[in-house]
Amino acid sequence: MFDDPRIKARYFLESSSIISELEDVLNQLVYEKPNDLNGYIANHFLDQSKQPQIINLTLKRLIGPADEPAMHMDLTIALRNRTEQHNGLTVNLSSGKLNKLTTKQLEALVNSASLRTIFSGIDLFDQITIDNLLIDFRSKHADEMAKLAAAESENSNNEPTSDATLIKVPTTTRPPTSSGGAKTGVAPAPSKKGAGKDTQPVEIIPDEPEPLSFGGQLLITGISLTCHLITAKIKQSNLFRLIQLPSITNLSMPLPIIPILQSGPIYPGKQSLIKYFMLIPTPNIIHNEEWIHKVHNIIQFLRDSLTSAKGAILQSSYSTDDGCLVFPMDKLEQGFDLLQNAINSVCGTDEHWFDYAIQMGPYDIFDYTRGKYEVTSGVIKSSDELVDVYADLINSYPRCIMLIDPFRYADKSSLSRLCDRISNKCYITSTDIRRYQNDNNDDNNTINCHLLSLDSAPTITELIQRINTFRELNGYALGLFERDHQEVAQIHLADLAVGLGCRFIKLPGLLSLGGQQTCVILQRLSIIRDEIEMNDNNQQFARPNQHDFIHIRSPIDLIEQDRIISSHDNEQMTTTEQTNKEVIPSTSDVEYAAAEILAINGGHYVRFALDKPVLRLYTIIYSTFWYWIVWFADAALLLLPCIERPAYFTEVPPWVALIIEIAALSILFASFILSMRLQDKRKLLREAVFPYIFAGVFLLTSIDMIIYYVLTLRGHYYVRWSRPLRVLFPFALQAGQNIRRVIRNILRTLPNIGNVMFLFLFSLLTFTLLGVGILKNKKLTYPNGYEYFTNYLDTAWDLYVLTTTANNPDEERQLIHKRQLDIILVIFERITQHSLNRSLSYETYVRLMRAVKPEITENIIDAYWKTLDVTNKEDGLNLRQFNELLLNLNFGLRQRSSDQTILQKKIPLIYNSKPSRIIIDFVNTE
Repeated sequence: MFDDPRIKARYFLESSSIISELEDVLNQLVYEKPNDLNGYIANHFLDQSKQPQIINLTLKRLIGPADEPAMHMDLTIALRNRTEQHNGLTVNLSSGKLNKLTTKQLEALVNSASLRTIFSGIDLFDQITIDNLLIDFRSKHADEMAKLAAAESENSNNEPTSDATLIKVPTTTRPPTSSGGAKTGVAPAPSKKGAGKDTQPVEIIPDEPEPLSFGGQLLITGISLTCHLITAKIKQSNLFRLIQLPSITNLSMPLPIIPILQSGPIYPGKQSLIKYFMLIPTPNIIHNEEWIHKVHNIIQFLRDSLTSAKGAILQSSYSTDDGCLVFPMDKLEQGFDLLQNAINSVCGTDEHWFDYAIQMGPYDIFDYTRGKYEVTSGVIKSSDELVDVYADLINSYPRCIMLIDPFRYADKSSLSRLCDRISNKCYITSTDIRRYQNDNNDDNNTINCHLLSLDSAPTITELIQRINTFRELNGYALGLFERDHQEVAQIHLADLAVGLGCRFIKLPGLLSLGGQQTCVILQRLSIIRDEIEMNDNNQQFARPNQHDFIHIRSPIDLIEQDRIISSHDNEQMTTTEQTNKEVIPSTSDVEYAAAEILAINGGHYVRFALDKPVLRLYTIIYSTFWYWIVWFADAALLLLPCIERPAYFTEVPPWVALIIEIAALSILFASFILSMRLQDKRKLLREAVFPYIFAGVFLLTSIDMIIYYVLTLRGHYYVRWSRPLRVLFPFALQAGQNIRRVIRNILRTLPNIGNVMFLFLFSLLTFTLLGVGILKNKKLTYPNGYEYFTNYLDTAWDLYVLTTTANNPDEERQLIHKRQLDIILVIFERITQHSLNRSLSYETYVRLMRAVKPEITENIIDAYWKTLDVTNKEDGLNLRQFNELLLNLNFGLRQRSSDQTILQKKIPLIYNSKPSRIIIDFVNTE
């Protein structure tokens, strides 16, 4: 009976309840009457179908573009009673030349049977289960590879590695090097300079070991990402929507970090600290795709500058494998100046298009024999000294908003001090994988920006959990990047950065094969923006917020901590009141800006200190009263030989000359001390020479003066050998800046016109010889009767006077103009650093005007504001209007007096009569 096919069919249909389902859908079909009947029925049963199941993982070996091993992944999926093979990713498993151990590890990974069958029957949409299986496989396989490495080490008779906590580097050996020194924590060989010198062994605490790794481990990340991509494809969605964190309500565009210039120990130039100079578009212009064209134009400008530069390197080495340009750099500031010059030339100075980021190579420049960093060739600095170097760079270039890898991982205390000094002005981040190997690592709170990579082969679930943890704990800025020559996420790095809410995305340079990948990622970001704005009616692809630098303070002692806790309540009340208010610039910022404006208008170049009352000191030093006192002291020293022995005025007692010289030297020394206090000493002593000249001349003059008067008052004869040095005092003070500028201009001009000057003098002497020979017999005379063209030297001098001019272009003026533009930018950045829209508010403008001109009136302040054509005071001043204000301050405005004179008050009828008005108008006529 049960063998009857009809009975079997009826039993099957009743047990599956398909008949009732068909009745329900047919009833709904009749009720709704859709246009597409088949599509309506298909959608109904599609939602109730089984989830796709993974049948098999297929791995196919490939060869990468640089002859590196690669692997292509496919997934065979069972869905709706059909089996389909879905195309996955291609992952580069290694870079560079493989050693024997890495080759065996790759073979073991690729031929692993468990990896191919680990997902059999697993639900494709259950990403957590898939990633957990990958994590278990990675852990077991890492242990197997560690055993394989130990066996290889024994077979090759290598000594086992030591577990010592200290590494002693003797003078005759160098630390081991590897191709991935920056990644493994092993330093390269020290600089060759001084390699032959006897240096004492230095005990250095090494970095913590990296997590266990094995060859080809990036395949784990590739498989996880492939599963997510195929899931998004089947769901007809996008990867960024699939991984979007619940806490991210508005998706925003990540800010690309693009390297432009590359430097370092293996490139031309002495500078070795900074490895990459990079550009970051500002949040205001990220939605304007014109910034991409600006980047290409900046690179082309730099390339043209490089090819035309004097002493440029070979054309073949203009760019690196990382897609950057190479300039010979001898100073740390040179890269910033090159970028700033290119940006000003391409983008102008009216708008703020780009910020800077720099990445260091701490392991490349660390000298293990000395325990210090080699900043430039022959110049080494400790980690504490390097903190000052970084702080000076950020203060000098406020547009540099990110420092990447400033120290080795072991220099945690120096990193903490650096964050305490400058983390309120820029992002400090690290790409070292050791920082993120433990989820509860305290290192996560020592930097205010996290740049995460795929180095440790994380699954997508681990990556999401890690970013979610960072976001919930401290709210620091996040970024995502792939190491050079790694290709796992590739174009999908854009989806990962958007879906995970990253603020930054670090990309390769534009001048290499990686540059094509950078362009593709930027295009993908543009497509994501259009897709969001098209399909999400109520959502826009949000602009990134303005940079918010979280200040990380270094550990403090208990006394300071108690003081902070006791004042916490008052600070909390103040913070609550100011949360929704824009922070106004401090008094020191306004006074600093006012002093810079006065210096620019006065034609003075002053390296102002950032922690001194610069406005008060500047007004004292450059006041008319003090100016004439200093020059009177200079003149007194120069005229002093008239009353010194042997003297022209012999009746003057010696003690008079002694008093005059002591007074004059005291005035000059006081002027020097005030100038040093006004300026940044470190920057002044690094850039200028006159402080050393003054110190040397002052010391020699004082010694000579003491010896002279001691011997003279005792009746001995002595010659003042320091008298010729006195002429250097006017040049060796801040007030002698214009004199030094003239001399510097002459010295700069002479080498450029030397050959022309030689040809000119040769031609002049030749024509003088012809003129004397031809015109001597014609008896030409001057108006006073003296003969002309008779004496060769007199004729040569006359021709020289007639043919020479003093209209040589002033090259110094161009340098001064560029320096003033840079100073204006620094002023504007500092005084608007707390502004929400990066503009100078009207209230700050009023404070600044009163600091520059204390006697100014309200009407004059308002008149200067109106000259800038700002319709709304709430908009504030942008950089272009601020520059225009400084130009307008060169023109004095005076308020006409409305007070009545005595005659107008006493006899108004006579004063206002017609004859009186005629006389008044005649007197007031200019």
